[in-house]
Parts: sequence; C-alpha cells; structure tokens
Amino acid sequence: MILAAIATLVPGVPAEITPATTTLTLVPSSGPMGTSVIVTGSNYRSTTCVLAAVPAGLFTSATCVIVTGELSGSFTVASTAPTWQLCSISSNGRS
Repeated sequence: MILAAIATLVPGVPAEITPATTTLTLVPSSGPMGTSVIVTGSNYRSTTCVLAAVPAGLFTSATCVIVTGELSGSFTVASTAPTWQLCSISSNGRS
C-alpha cells in the first residue's frame, strides 16, 4: 500500500494513516477525432487496468498498464466518435 502520510507514534494515541490520492491525467484532455491521448496516473494499488468509454466504440486502440502504482496507457479517438464522451479507467474492478 502506498501511503500519503507517515504517522508519528505517540504512546496511547492511535496513529492515523491517510492513503494517497489516486490521480489520472489525459493529454490532451480534448481534441478532434483521430487524436492520440496519453493516459497517466499515480497511487494505484491495482496491478491491472482497462480503458473504457461511453458510448462504446470511442477508441480505435487502447492500452493500459500499472507498474508499482504508476498507471500509463494511451488510446486514439475513433473517427466515428460522437461530440461527447465519457472515459473511465477501471483497475481490479474499481474505477
């Protein structure tokens, strides 16, 4: 588990550990059909990930991996993509 804070232990006081915040970045965050998008993120506790879109068919190709908490991947926006879309990333069943 990746931790965002390290607790100082004081006798008789319970230590609180706060998990790190998961981040996700899409570059570019918008663009025309055919745009290649780089996906990065950090603080993932999973080992697998899947890129998905609503509606289906937004991507012509998609890759995603998580190595030591760091997510990296990419996708290309399909030439038939609608003018709006939702991109989600699921890792080991969690979005």
